[in-house]
Amino acid sequence: MDKKLIAAAVASALAVPMSAQAVEISASGHVNRVIRHIDGPGMNEGWNHDDSAASGSRFRFTGTEDIAGDMTVGVNFEFSAAPTNRHSAVSLGGNFGKLTMGHTGPATNATTHDVSSSGLAVGFSCPHAENKEMACETMTQGRTGVLRYDSPTIGGVGSFSMALGKDLWDANIKASGSLGNGTYSAGIYYADDSAQTDGMDTDDMMDDVYNDINRLVMGAGYKMASGTSVSVLWGDVDKAGEMNDYSSFGIKVGHDWGDNGVAVLYRRTDMNSDSMGDPNALVFGFQHKLAGGAAEVHAGYHIVDPDKMMDNQKTRTFAVGMRVKFQ
Repeated sequence: MDKKLIAAAVASALAVPMSAQAVEISASGHVNRVIRHIDGPGMNEGWNHDDSAASGSRFRFTGTEDIAGDMTVGVNFEFSAAPTNRHSAVSLGGNFGKLTMGHTGPATNATTHDVSSSGLAVGFSCPHAENKEMACETMTQGRTGVLRYDSPTIGGVGSFSMALGKDLWDANIKASGSLGNGTYSAGIYYADDSAQTDGMDTDDMMDDVYNDINRLVMGAGYKMASGTSVSVLWGDVDKAGEMNDYSSFGIKVGHDWGDNGVAVLYRRTDMNSDSMGDPNALVFGFQHKLAGGAAEVHAGYHIVDPDKMMDNQKTRTFAVGMRVKFQ
């Protein structure tokens, strides 16, 4: 990261003007994670993944600059990294693979890879309203506290991952590589998530009310040298309470040329309960890369049909936006 850019950010945060010369600063800090077991009443009973209370994770900027005479000017700017951040983890890697501990994605994340470039555009995401979002269910786990193992590449194409968290374990097998005149990516995962709600362990109380979710998901994609791609996804979700179960199937066709990409997605979800309907979605997406991919403009049009007996009103959404990357 450019030091002058960091200095500008620090100066902005401290509400001080920037001069032609910027203080040279250094970035430092640490991630300090801990796995702890609590034996006693309360919602944190059992195994927990936390940021260490003794010396919590933090990120700091420090620097000094000589000015007139023997005078110096300095800056010391530090902030904590809460465990609710997207990632706050430490890892140890080698020929055996990689072992990760902390707040990060479990094994299910990025198992079923979308080979269409326009699938990454924000404008391609689906709207969320009532159960209509289930037509666009990603069927992956969110980031949480886990102890995760990732294997090295197996046979040059495959890999295996497994993660253990509080009331969660999951595993995946995935592969990618060249095939014919294109590239492929495929994966399958299983997740058992016995989540706690309001301090009540779902394994012991009211399983038909509190979350206890099992997921089996598989997907594959193939992209030809011409830029045309096809991605498919199927998943079965078994929630506590038979009425909440559902399965979902989706297919996405895309095409890339130059700095442009277009794609269309159809997704249908079959609910176990008639009252929930069988929501489906039809989504169109477009993106155009700028500055060699450093930025992109994107647009999407979504049609979501809840397919309910009592509420069959479709939702139509148009989205346009821009994403700028930095490093």
